[in-house]
Amino acid sequence: MNSMKYSLSQLFGIACLALLPQLASAQLDPAAQAAVDRVLADFKDPNRPALAIAVISKGSLIYQQAFGQASLEYKVPATVDTRFHVDKLAWEVIAFAILKLEQEGKVSLSDDVRTYLPALPDFGKPISINHLLSSTDGLHSYRILHALTGAKPTEAGQKAGLPDYIKRQRQANFTPGQAYSSIADTRFLVLQKLVEVVTGQSFDAYCKEQLFEPLGMSNTLFASAAPLSNLATPYSGDPKTGYSPSHGERGAAAYASLYSSIRDMATWKRHVLSHGLAKKLHGALRLDDGTPIRSASGATIYGQQHEGKERGIPKQFQTGSHGGYASTSIRFPEQDFSVIVLSSGLAYNGAYGMRLAFLFLEKHFTEAETIDFTKIEAAKLSAAQLQNIQGSYWSPLAAQATKIHLKDNVLHYSRPGAEWEILPLSAALLQLKIPSDDKFLLQLTEGRDGRQMKLSVTGSDPVVFNAYQPASYTKAELAQFTGTFFNRDLNTMIELVETDGVLTARNLHIGTVNFAPVHGDIFTGDKNFLSGLKFIRTGHAVSSFQILVDGARNLEFTKLRS
Repeated sequence: MNSMKYSLSQLFGIACLALLPQLASAQLDPAAQAAVDRVLADFKDPNRPALAIAVISKGSLIYQQAFGQASLEYKVPATVDTRFHVDKLAWEVIAFAILKLEQEGKVSLSDDVRTYLPALPDFGKPISINHLLSSTDGLHSYRILHALTGAKPTEAGQKAGLPDYIKRQRQANFTPGQAYSSIADTRFLVLQKLVEVVTGQSFDAYCKEQLFEPLGMSNTLFASAAPLSNLATPYSGDPKTGYSPSHGERGAAAYASLYSSIRDMATWKRHVLSHGLAKKLHGALRLDDGTPIRSASGATIYGQQHEGKERGIPKQFQTGSHGGYASTSIRFPEQDFSVIVLSSGLAYNGAYGMRLAFLFLEKHFTEAETIDFTKIEAAKLSAAQLQNIQGSYWSPLAAQATKIHLKDNVLHYSRPGAEWEILPLSAALLQLKIPSDDKFLLQLTEGRDGRQMKLSVTGSDPVVFNAYQPASYTKAELAQFTGTFFNRDLNTMIELVETDGVLTARNLHIGTVNFAPVHGDIFTGDKNFLSGLKFIRTGHAVSSFQILVDGARNLEFTKLRS
């Protein structure tokens, strides 16, 4: 993305926009304005990257403002019409386009997607449009496949049809409709292609003609990496260390690359909330058997937002990040109140939106901002009971190793990079003392397959961890896991080597990933796209490995040579 260079015409255009009033909404009273100014005081410094924010209450735009610089190098101030990459906020637009076609009778959510896109693989059970919207489709994640292969979704030929890595997938992540993936993203590419087949237009053109232009959203478009005018430059860094232009692909959005301004996003949100599809968009996603999806992350409603609670009241939200861009949409449906935040120099900006929500909805929250653990009575457990709770736990789905251990006779829960004290509610129910209004609960159970730990967050579906005895290998023993492994579907190889007693993966695309043994033939990696490996043996010899990642379950690499 060449967003760091501005032509003279672009600079002139942005300068003209800067002359427009930045507050395009009802004026707040002085007391409210002063309170908002305190929340956003950090961005009064003009030497900060851009941040733009909008607040909508009962269908009215009550606050809209932009801060900082669209370009620090050229000293171009951000305005309410400055464009940002909005990452996952694009998901709602894609879902809306599909539901609009359904409303018009052009598609049915029960339709087999292969009716429109016959190049999709046949897994034995049809993938419906509803499966795609519900993140229950079973297609491998293109972000993970991109990381494994280096194939760029925007390369020549990829936009014209379904990428080869989708068409060649031979085995589903899971049976469509019977499980949920919180990081499924290939579905958005397929949904866009479906819109193109049904309408005869490119997805970009359809959205512009049918969705954006009728609403006057002149600064909103789906685009690739081509330079755009009036675009905030993304930055990494902070006020202390300084800022530099960001070229990173953290959370690369690829086929869902939507650029928009805060003015346009506020217009979109007001339109969506007043539209006849609003009820459908806010409906709960379900598995085929009717079980509601209650993920602690991802999307749980048709509008591709997560539904949960904040300080005791219902909320819907979505966050995203792409390079230096960050985006957040928060809605409190019972109060008919929404906040949208866009920025170009943060990895996460939702805290600013939530602080404004706390300000405007102060009297509506029924719980404190953080749980007061001193008011929760801890169970009195014996030394033997505390010892018995200790253990190591592994989640195959999350590909994460965790540990419960005693420190100074107090239970602690740890995972790579984080550790929290535990408040025992009983010998089988534990609460993590995380400073939040969310309840992080650990339920310990004993079953036929041994002990399990189930982690849930404020009523979410639990993530299951199995108890295990940690493994360790000598340098000589690690040699059995080394070699070159090949996946035919992706036409890519991964080389595993032993380096100073560590099993390491390397190839030209993914760089280096280091693995630590978990138990048996399972290892955990230090990169998200290779966070778990399970080795398969033929006899006693390692013959292949499967990737243990939510978005690429059952993806197997066969050993070629040692």
